[in-house]
Order: sequence, then structure tokens, then C-alpha cells
Amino acid sequence: MMNLILCEGGTDQRLLGSYLERSMGWKRRNMKTAPFNHYPVIWYAKDGNKTLGIMAVNGTNFSAPLADIMRSEMFEHTVERLAIVTDHDDASAETERLMKIHDVMCRGLGIMPFFDDIVPSQWADVIFFDGFASRCVIKFCYLLVPLRETGALETFMLEAISENPEMCNVVERAMYFTDGVRATSHRYLKRRREIIKSRLGACMAVFNPDRIFNTTNWMIRAVAWENFEAAHKQFEPLKHI
Repeated sequence: MMNLILCEGGTDQRLLGSYLERSMGWKRRNMKTAPFNHYPVIWYAKDGNKTLGIMAVNGTNFSAPLADIMRSEMFEHTVERLAIVTDHDDASAETERLMKIHDVMCRGLGIMPFFDDIVPSQWADVIFFDGFASRCVIKFCYLLVPLRETGALETFMLEAISENPEMCNVVERAMYFTDGVRATSHRYLKRRREIIKSRLGACMAVFNPDRIFNTTNWMIRAVAWENFEAAHKQFEPLKHI
């Protein structure tokens, strides 16, 4: 059996992998005959017999890879836990995006709707019968980042690193700077996602000016996420993988 995490992009994929490596003991591994190898998946192992794949879907549309996973499950049930980690962009992330994911799972597994049983950041049992009429269970979790407010991965990263007093000072000044640009410019930072990314980008330029083009990956690996309470609260459900 294996566990799968589906996320939006490569940055999310690396952050989740770094967090689980440093907090939960997962280790990178190579799989010569890995399933779903037509998608970008990074594989991890733990305790000798546990396997975890973190898949980046390159966007907020999880339908195609999820349909492939459900199709595979009907032939051979191999997924014990399935988590989808996505940006809490707006209200649509709470309802419309989740409903699309729910509908793909229902069609793929041939089951009745279970939408009312899904609570974001909590695990739910998805029960189905495979092609051999065997009863199977996938534990499913829909995890919004950040948990309780709209934003994105960058919002969570800023919140987490702000627990460090020295870094917090830089974050506050970066927010002040970018908010000032937004208020005085008719061209820049007009969309919410641009504002969020610019705040993190401004921090990056201070933390490591010489490596600004590679700092996202540097930050993910350099920051001790396992020491941040915000990281533990955000990714609490993933500790059960």
C-alpha cells in the first residue's frame, strides 16, 4: 500500500517533502517502476515498508491525475491515504474546487456522493468496491493552505517564518513596501496572487540577495519547518500518512 499527496506545483511539492522529511522521518527514494510516472512525482519511504508519493499537478485542476488514480484503484487497490493540498485562494477553493474533486472520485469509483462527509483538514473514509467486488477504503483529506484565511502557499510561508523575530521584521517591512507600491501604482500588483508573491519575493531579496533567482528552493530547505508551530498546525493531517 502507498500514500499519495497531490499538490499544485513544484514549490508546494518541495515544501511538503522537506517538511515531512524533517518532521516525520520520510526519506527520498528512487522507484524504477513507480506508478503514475507520467506525472511529476517525488517518492519517499519510511520504516522500511511505507511509501509516499508527492505529485505536482501544475495548477488547481486535479481532475486528470485524480481520474487516473481512481481508475487504477478499481483494478488494484493500492492507495491507503490520499491527500490533496491546495491554495486557499478564495471561497471557490472551499466549495467549487472540492466539489470537482469529489465528483471525479465518485465517477471513478462508482460510488454515491459523500460531499457532506468532507471537512477540510480532516480525514474521511471513502468506501468503494473494486472490479473484483472487494470492499476497499481510501482515507481522503482535503487540505487548504492556509487553513483559516484566504491566501496561498506564500501566505503560509510568510506566517511561518514570522515566528522568527528577526525574520518577522523583514516580513513586516516587505509588506509595508509592497502595499505602498500597490497604493501608488496603476500598473503593478493589481491581482491578489501578485501581491502575495511580491511580499515573499521582497523577503527573499533581503534574506539572500545573491541567490534571488534560486531562493525559493533555498528557503524551503534552509528553514527548520519542524520547529514552527504554524507548520505543525497547517500540516497536522499529513502526520497520519
